[in-house]
Amino acid sequence: MPLYAGGSLADHIGNGRTMDPQKVWMFWAWIASELQHLHNSHMLHHDLKPGNVFLGLREDDIVLSDFGLARILAPGATARSQCGTPGFMAPEVEAGKAYSGMADVYSLGATLFALLKGDAPPTPVVDPITPDARLQAAILKMLDPVPANRPTRATFLALPDAEVHLRRKLAESQHDLSVTRALLLGSPGPSITPPAFPELALA
Repeated sequence: MPLYAGGSLADHIGNGRTMDPQKVWMFWAWIASELQHLHNSHMLHHDLKPGNVFLGLREDDIVLSDFGLARILAPGATARSQCGTPGFMAPEVEAGKAYSGMADVYSLGATLFALLKGDAPPTPVVDPITPDARLQAAILKMLDPVPANRPTRATFLALPDAEVHLRRKLAESQHDLSVTRALLLGSPGPSITPPAFPELALA
């Protein structure tokens, strides 16, 4: 059985298929967490899209894939190479301008849009995305053509709806780690305290 038997997110949308907002909140929390780890290692993914997010046997077990276009970027530095997938590339990347990790944030917004609507976002986005007003406002911020106006990784992880899923994932990780440690070492696992999330106003 393949390790990620659930296929990619692209396998679950298109041809009239979309995802409900609660699932999109969940995937947002997981993908944003993975993206934060990547950026903390000074790496840009460069090609974030539904086809590069794979699912395990559980739909909340995800992994980012296809790092063929990824690159290391020193803190404070910018890149200028034009690479990625049309429809999911940030406008500054497509235009050949200098860009930073905010390009990945745009791609995340485009990915979430695709989960809700079945395809990459048009430019500009004019139609309603979802009845969930908070989710729509957050996605529109990620799709802002001005990189400086997009939310940071910390702020989009701070949304209460995303926090619910992150805390559940942390609790599951703590349980899995404790069980594994007990089986291997015969001792209790370490305690993992979920981080505090600041409030974020999207108005």
